[in-house]
Amino acid sequence: MAKRGKLCGSKYGGSAGVKVRFSQGYHQCVAQVNHTLCSAVRRREETERKHRAELAALTFAERDTLNRMAVDDDAWEDEAPPVLPFGEEGMFLSAAGGEHTIWEEFFKDEKCPRKDARTRRERTHIRTQEWQQQIGRLVDGYLAWKAGIIPRIAADAPPPWDVTLVDFWELQTDVVNPASWDEYPNESLARCGYLGTAPLRPSVAIAFRTLEAYRQLHYACPRLSIQAQVRALCRLHAVTYNRTLEVQFSIAYDVYLEILRHVDSRVDALQDKPPLKYSMLVTMDGNQSLKLVDDAFRAQAGTPLRDDRLGCSKNWLTPAEVDRWKDEVSRP
Repeated sequence: MAKRGKLCGSKYGGSAGVKVRFSQGYHQCVAQVNHTLCSAVRRREETERKHRAELAALTFAERDTLNRMAVDDDAWEDEAPPVLPFGEEGMFLSAAGGEHTIWEEFFKDEKCPRKDARTRRERTHIRTQEWQQQIGRLVDGYLAWKAGIIPRIAADAPPPWDVTLVDFWELQTDVVNPASWDEYPNESLARCGYLGTAPLRPSVAIAFRTLEAYRQLHYACPRLSIQAQVRALCRLHAVTYNRTLEVQFSIAYDVYLEILRHVDSRVDALQDKPPLKYSMLVTMDGNQSLKLVDDAFRAQAGTPLRDDRLGCSKNWLTPAEVDRWKDEVSRP
């Protein structure tokens, strides 16, 4: 006879348990055993739990003997559980005390991941400061790459490191050789024609040619967003689209624009450039568009976000510059 019910908490409508009857011999009562039908995952977990419990009961010598029994075998060795063998806890104790508490912390099985307590504002501010500390070197590396200058690698240079390089038609993992110990990782990438997506420890780098291509495409078609560009790159490289890829491209593109602004500041004028009749064309709208900004749309009820970056365009004025004429406005 089978008992109807759910199978291991699932929506299966079959038998959850089976009653097995068997004979114990002549003139003996019929015995009955109930067998529960469990899933394969639960059976594997139960088998693994029993296996780890058996390993935990072994001493250090017994564990070593067990691992030496199959030296020539290609299979994995049994991993020692994160507990001390029973009866051998005292070998780590001393007269001062306190070792047992320390070993409990060491052998504790921590499975909860570390959480980042910083806010998005703090992470953005820290990332911006880290980029600003090396922006001058990034400009030098960019100009060296444009000029085709090959950097000289010192004899005591640090070991190379791997990075994923993203271009329009190529997606590969290559090795970057730093020139010296005091060189930033992005400085090494800039000399090779790439820019990392993180300021200090980049694992992905995007080619300057790809960033420049998007800048020109966006100039011709302002409706072309970064998301559309990243989706196109994912389709070219047969990679599943992820929101993280868009964030990485956006970070690298902002730094690339900052590099170009620093390059323009180092260039005064071309040699033998003919003078123009009008050196500058300016249009003004009375600043009416900025007056439409409402505090209700700002973060934290009108509190401006912390941003230490300075705009390089003269179209934006600081509050201190505007307040110079606040007392000159005629009031009725």
